Amino acid sequence: MTRADTPRPDGLVVTRAAPRRALVLFVVVSFGLCWALAIPLWLSDDGLAAPLAGVLLPLLMLTPAAGAAVALASTRTSWRQAVRQLGLWPIRPVRRTLAWSAGGLVSAVVVVVVGVAAAAALGLLVIDLIDFSGYARSFDDLGMGELALPAGLLVGLQLLAIPLNAVVSAPFALGEEIGWRGWLLPALTPLGTGVALVASGAVWGLWHTPIILLGYNFDRTGADGVVLMVGACVAFGVLLGWLRLRTGSIWPPVFAHSAFNATAGLSALVADASDASDPAVTGPLGLVTTAVMVAIVVGLLLAGEMRNKSLTPIASS
Repeated sequence: MTRADTPRPDGLVVTRAAPRRALVLFVVVSFGLCWALAIPLWLSDDGLAAPLAGVLLPLLMLTPAAGAAVALASTRTSWRQAVRQLGLWPIRPVRRTLAWSAGGLVSAVVVVVVGVAAAAALGLLVIDLIDFSGYARSFDDLGMGELALPAGLLVGLQLLAIPLNAVVSAPFALGEEIGWRGWLLPALTPLGTGVALVASGAVWGLWHTPIILLGYNFDRTGADGVVLMVGACVAFGVLLGWLRLRTGSIWPPVFAHSAFNATAGLSALVADASDASDPAVTGPLGLVTTAVMVAIVVGLLLAGEMRNKSLTPIASS
């Protein structure tokens, strides 16, 4: 422990501030590895469509965990202490942690569904819930011809698979959450809870820069795409950070993050073949869904859920 560390009865350790050197190391390692893994995509003429993207993009999600590992090593934190600081362990009370994790998973799905519904209601997204013509056309665009099964059935199966996909992809979401909500958020909490939530979300958004500039998420290859990503990550990051602080565990934000990713393709599943909407507006991290998340944050603020006494003090290095 550092001199600022204070043990709690439940085994967690509250630290007043993370050393500046640890913060710098975290950013350099997580951002540096992200850019390094994105280089092959930048060098490829196909960019995000390159076959290698299917391997590199999941690996990118592990780089924040690498940054956290280096930061923890720089403060000579033992592995026993590290798993507690990151919220990985202990998982207790078990039922409460499982309930919050399930709630995070369901809530993330609901956020995406509400975002799509709001975009459709505002006339920003044309949907087809009968023939799912946009989804069927996507197979034609890939040269796969007619579907062997009705498009509606295939869409239904994909929707039913969301919880399973969220669990299966959780290890990759864990790679990110260990860095952002496991290490960085606690490291910034001495600046104030609100500042820590917003700042950690902004850093998370900036971390995506190498793939955003390739057109990821918004089909924009300029600074505007990065700005959109930072805004969305701040909104979503506040919600994930609230889960982390409210429960003292990393697992609820992990499953919420994973479920959001598993549901991100919803607008493409239900879009009409004639739809020409802008993903910066109607995409999973577009302006409409970001507005939905901001509204939830405002609701939490009005309900007093963002007050320090409602949140669990958590560990930093």
